[in-house]
Amino acid sequence: MAPDTEPVSRDLALMGTHVRIVIDLPASSSVPPPADAADAIESLLRGYDIALSRFKPESELCALNSDPRATVPASPLLCSAISAALAAAAISGGLVDPTLHDELVNEGYRDSWDTARRLDLAEALAAVSAPRA
Repeated sequence: MAPDTEPVSRDLALMGTHVRIVIDLPASSSVPPPADAADAIESLLRGYDIALSRFKPESELCALNSDPRATVPASPLLCSAISAALAAAAISGGLVDPTLHDELVNEGYRDSWDTARRLDLAEALAAVSAPRA
C-alpha cells in the first residue's frame, strides 16, 4: 500500500485532554489521502486550542476575559464557542457555567489541570447532585 493511502492514527495533547484522530482509507479515489485529512483536522484543532484556551495568555479568549469593555469584538470562532458554552449552561441547568471565570480564578483554578488534580466525573456529578443540608 502506498504511504499516502494508509490509514492514519494520531494522538495529540490539546485543550487539556487527549485527542485521537483516526482516518481510514477513503471510499473514493477522488477524496484526499488520509494523511491530508488528518493534517487538516489537526490544524483545525490546534487553531481551536490556540484561540480558545483560558491558559494561553496569547489566546483570543484570554484577551476577551481581560478586556474591561462591555462590548468586545470577537472572531466567529470565539462567538460560536461562547454560544455553545451558553447553550451547555442552559441544558445543564447551570452545572456548566462559562460566566464564572473570575470566581474560578479566585478559587485557585489559574492553571491547566494536571492528571493529579482531576476529579472522576461520576464523583463530581454525585457531589453537585447530593442534597444539601
